[in-house]
Amino acid sequence: MESVSATDNPGAAMAEKPEHDGLVTVPSDVILQELGDEIVVANLETGVYFALNEVAARTWALLRDAPSIDAVVLALLDEYEVDKTMLKADVEALLQQFQSYGLMHINHA
Repeated sequence: MESVSATDNPGAAMAEKPEHDGLVTVPSDVILQELGDEIVVANLETGVYFALNEVAARTWALLRDAPSIDAVVLALLDEYEVDKTMLKADVEALLQQFQSYGLMHINHA
């Protein structure tokens, strides 16, 4: 993943509304934009953006909509042949990275 400064992109789609009962909330100042084979996720407030490969982009989408990390892991296990323990650790690390850069907020029930 890369972290560089964001640019204003009028064609970018705004992320999910902040109101969400799932695992995470995506702030309203975070945008998503497809650029070729990648998805760029940018925080317009902080100027941080990440280019996500196919797997990271799929993980983003699942995190955004899933009720739990376990649900994300199960969905990814259906799509990719990987070790469950390693996958869960990778998903948790990615979620923490997204949170540390203000791209997602973990909802604590």
